[in-house]
Amino acid sequence: MIIKEPIKVICVDSKSNKLIKGATYNANNLWVHLNDKYVYLKDIGTYNAKYFNTLDGTPLIKHSDFSMEVRKDVDPKSKNYTGQFVKCRYSSGKNYKEGEIYYVEKQISIEKKSSGYYNSSTYTEYKFKIRGIKISSSTHRFEEIPIIEQRKIKLKNLKGEKIKTGEQTRKFLLYSEKEKISILFEILSKVLIDINKTDNIEKLNFDIVDLMIKKDLKYSLTREDIEPFLRENLNTHLNVFLE
Repeated sequence: MIIKEPIKVICVDSKSNKLIKGATYNANNLWVHLNDKYVYLKDIGTYNAKYFNTLDGTPLIKHSDFSMEVRKDVDPKSKNYTGQFVKCRYSSGKNYKEGEIYYVEKQISIEKKSSGYYNSSTYTEYKFKIRGIKISSSTHRFEEIPIIEQRKIKLKNLKGEKIKTGEQTRKFLLYSEKEKISILFEILSKVLIDINKTDNIEKLNFDIVDLMIKKDLKYSLTREDIEPFLRENLNTHLNVFLE
């Protein structure tokens, strides 16, 4: 069943620190896989459908399968996606964001053996090495880009325009406000420790913002990230954690 809007579901049993029992979530897809039913929650991830009910109290596993859109999963068995763009199906961690496009630097195939008591067989596992991301990822995370969108990308290439992809989004922007404050406090504390080790004359020339940017090796911080944080008083930051 194709739906135009996500279906709202309620978590009735939390088995993940990302889920809150009794909270309502937007479900984009519901499908059967290996005799279990799974639901994809927008911007959250994929979970067993048995942990959710619809708003009328019906167990989600009794609901017929649905999908927000007709999606074409990548097919690495019959096609090599090296040098092509693909779209992320669901957000995960801080590297991948739902709906963003990513550039495949290399398609990787790994021959593996399935373990079994009586016999074993071999199978091929496929992964993508995505530009700008160190660790390769399962191809199941991605889908093919619709033809209309592919044409727009090709036109941008012909015009010499820079194509913005998911991995080019600064990592710091993908965190929640609480996480951002924690990150900035952590980096600031490291800078203050460094300052404490220097002599008084050198301390006169310090620019805290510049030092924090130099100390940051992971989040690509800018002055615009740091200056508002430094202007706020401590209580304002602490109140964010109490909300």
